Amino acid sequence: MQNDWLVLTMSNLKPCAHYGKKAYVCHIIQENHPAPFFVKCNECGMHTTNKRTEKEAVAVWNRRVK
Repeated sequence: MQNDWLVLTMSNLKPCAHYGKKAYVCHIIQENHPAPFFVKCNECGMHTTNKRTEKEAVAVWNRRVK
């Protein structure tokens, strides 16, 4: 099964909080999707919930619990 999203790279993404690996912004390829952006770690599969904007998805991913 093929993924229905495009992978976008961003330099301001923090690495995965669990594995320290690189994460990617993904954009769902579906017309009129209400929340087409999320961030995902390719190593462990951890991801954010879908967000309306790329900026929102990045902000959620980069937020860390202290």
